[in-house]
Amino acid sequence: MIVVTGPTGNVGAEVVELLREQDELEYRIAAHRPQRFPGAPVARLDYDDPATFDAVLDGVSTLFLLFPLPHPRTVRTSMIPFIDAAVRAGCRHIVYVSVPAADRSRIIPHHAVERHIEATGVGHTFLRCGYFMQNLCRAVSTHGVDIMDRGELPGLLGRPATTFAEWARGYRPRFEARDWS
Repeated sequence: MIVVTGPTGNVGAEVVELLREQDELEYRIAAHRPQRFPGAPVARLDYDDPATFDAVLDGVSTLFLLFPLPHPRTVRTSMIPFIDAAVRAGCRHIVYVSVPAADRSRIIPHHAVERHIEATGVGHTFLRCGYFMQNLCRAVSTHGVDIMDRGELPGLLGRPATTFAEWARGYRPRFEARDWS
């Protein structure tokens, strides 16, 4: 059983959609508002209420984990207790959506989450994503709003080493590049 957290965000929504389109894998959506997923295998997850963890994690073998709120205290109050509950429930693999440099920068909250997952001994995959292209086309993100309302894609271009920055620099006929330094 795959349990997917963050089902309404850019990444979680895509994972849920892919799972809905197939018949081979058993899955459960872990949602703060389960009523948003009528007819789907869903359980209510409230990181502030550990009593919700058992129903979410019942039968879990793989956990697709997204950070609910990137704040340092969330690591201690929400993430670590949920990860520990997943391991106790029998989770054998955690796929964690992290950020670049989380493996070496202690100041990033994701760093502590990654270290804790490693310390549990459970199998894991860390996805250290640099950028999500969905941010360009959804009104829920600032980039989507910038593009739709103003026809602009602001960003730090300079000399960053990301494919997104390379794409943006080469795509000037449509977007105005600004130097934000």
